[in-house]
Amino acid sequence: MDTKLLTSPADLRVMIAAANDDSGNHVLWVDVGGGVHLTMTGDDATLVGADSRCQVRLRLAHFEKGDGMVGTEAALDTELVGDLYAVLLHHWILARDAAPGVIHIDLDDPDSGPGWTATEVAVVDEALLSQLKLQQTQ
Repeated sequence: MDTKLLTSPADLRVMIAAANDDSGNHVLWVDVGGGVHLTMTGDDATLVGADSRCQVRLRLAHFEKGDGMVGTEAALDTELVGDLYAVLLHHWILARDAAPGVIHIDLDDPDSGPGWTATEVAVVDEALLSQLKLQQTQ
């Protein structure tokens, strides 16, 4: 299991490249401290080898074996990595004010979340864009 506090899409790219798409299903998740994990899952999408002391805060839908969402080819897909990074950052910012518990993120509907209003999402998206622009200028 790889754990990292992501500071850029490049960090996520390294994490995705290190995973083997042919070895099994994977899930990208964030613990309550902001550590990002890419963990292999069982066939039933339960986390395999996840440290029970790490509490899951955000969890993306699992990536099925062989679907190209992890591995070296996936890491070279700039759009995929950028989208995943933006979804993680977007939901991490919103999670601060959400009720305790795991927030499941559907990649087909990345704006899904625990009842956020359009105004809340717009404010977070504006903050996200500002942060991404800042990172690009550094």
